[in-house]
Amino acid sequence: MPSFDVVCRVDLQEVDNALQQTLREIAQRFDFRNQPT
Repeated sequence: MPSFDVVCRVDLQEVDNALQQTLREIAQRFDFRNQPT
């Protein structure tokens, strides 16, 4: 049987980009405006 290694690499720049994009989208949503966090 063939064997393979599972490699998990986290690109912190990609994680940061995804987080920033999510925060921007939440900030632009009308139903989330003026809501306490």
